[in-house]
Amino acid sequence: MSRDVGLPGQIARDVELEFVGAPSSAGGNFVTAGQVRGVILGHLGLGEIDAAAALLATSAPEVGDALLDEDAAAASGAVRVAMAEMFFRARDFARAGRAAVLVGDPARAASFFERSYQHGRAAQLYEQAGQLDRAAAMHEREQAFDRAAQLYEQLGQLDLAAEAHEKGGRGFEAGRLWAKLRRFDRAVDALQKVPQRDPRWASSVLLLGRIFEHAGHRDVAVARYLEVAKAGPPTRDNVGVFERLGELYAQAGEVKAARKLLRAVLAIDPTRERAAQGLASLPPEPPGAAHASMPPKPGAPLAVAPLVLPPLTAMRAPAGAAPAVAGGRGMTSLTAVHEDVDTLRQLPLFADLSLDELRTLHALGHRRAYAAGALLIEQGQAAEHVIVLLAGSVQVSARGAGPEVALAELGYGAALGEMALVDEGPASARVRARTDVTAFVWPIDGLRRHLASDERTALRVLKVISRTISVRLREANRRLTG
Repeated sequence: MSRDVGLPGQIARDVELEFVGAPSSAGGNFVTAGQVRGVILGHLGLGEIDAAAALLATSAPEVGDALLDEDAAAASGAVRVAMAEMFFRARDFARAGRAAVLVGDPARAASFFERSYQHGRAAQLYEQAGQLDRAAAMHEREQAFDRAAQLYEQLGQLDLAAEAHEKGGRGFEAGRLWAKLRRFDRAVDALQKVPQRDPRWASSVLLLGRIFEHAGHRDVAVARYLEVAKAGPPTRDNVGVFERLGELYAQAGEVKAARKLLRAVLAIDPTRERAAQGLASLPPEPPGAAHASMPPKPGAPLAVAPLVLPPLTAMRAPAGAAPAVAGGRGMTSLTAVHEDVDTLRQLPLFADLSLDELRTLHALGHRRAYAAGALLIEQGQAAEHVIVLLAGSVQVSARGAGPEVALAELGYGAALGEMALVDEGPASARVRARTDVTAFVWPIDGLRRHLASDERTALRVLKVISRTISVRLREANRRLTG
């Protein structure tokens, strides 16, 4: 089969006669691009997709471009579908994606663009196909974290939305979602990172303060509210902080300051019902004091004496320790203490990870208790979690044509299900708790997603898994050879 290569008469014939079948100095053969395209289209028309893919793989990139730009428009629908499959089998994923778009298959096109690392294009097509979870993952890889978070939130996957906001530096949005999930440690961490120059700083401080109050650290919350009050006068952006301060001053019996704060709030926003109710609940002013306590003009500084409240809960200082000074460094922030980070640091699976990487992994998982006899992993089913044993022991067994056979007993530090990070196939053995077990658990999908977005951590974890596989193979060989 031959095709017109677009050259005038004699030149075209000369090119064909001179170069077809003639070996080049580079070790290949020269043929006209038109001829190659013609043969490929002939194979596709006959359903010979592998033959077409083999020929495409040996030709120059412009052949594939011409097939898409010139030939696909004139080809039948069946040939265009076969063309997409041909590009895929030839592993020309970007052009396979373009071909799938031509036949109106956005989901398949998206998968091809994903494999060609064109994550932004893949994200758009996954959205078009309605596969929002895949679209969000692709937006994350493209570092379009805001859009990824929007999609995760639309899907109700608030933890993934919060993580995407954190990656994009949107601390208030992340903190809001973590608080909604009652993951207050994550919320506090995100909110405390919001800088004062951020337009949502005052909102972050208000939410952070309410979390501190809920946790029994009202004194720390007040100190944070006062930071906002000292930074500038009441505005519509920070009026909620001043309102809460007014309520706390009122609760502490500081009526004069409470009245000043609540009136300033109502001067900015007369519709604030809580401020109006709080002001109405205060004792009446002494005669002649009304003029002195008129609300300040909007934009005017609002000076109030610092409110010192005793903490609702207090940490006992070691004997002989110097007393903490309120307002000193670190006294207006709280931090969650996670002993499990140090526990994970000492486990073989994470031996190569940095402390920052360990902290990130810790935030993705949680502790879990299993009663004796509980099934952790079922043979023949896909693993749902990666599990690291912190206490207790498990029995690993497998069943074949005969009865179930015990293979091993594992205890502290053993990793279960980690092979699912490498092979998504079903589990090859059953794992059951032999005693009561305490473990640290990661959902497999979340861990895969994280490792896909953090290649450095992925390489280090997979390196340890590879060593584990090698040790198991050597042990199996030793047993076989006696």
